[in-house]
Amino acid sequence: MERKHVKLCIEDDLRYKNREVTEHIVNQVADVLPYYPADAKLFAASGCKRVSQKVDLMLDNDEL
Repeated sequence: MERKHVKLCIEDDLRYKNREVTEHIVNQVADVLPYYPADAKLFAASGCKRVSQKVDLMLDNDEL
């Protein structure tokens, strides 16, 4: 799944959790997900499967 599609998943998850959706927050979560090829970061290794967990982790750590 391309990075742009993962960002849409992040936005959906934030809305579902009644959180503010900003480009900064979406990019922050997207940046912690693994991508391949590593140098280009084009495709998410796990698609949207890990998005909700990463959003929760960032929210729990008050990083958002």
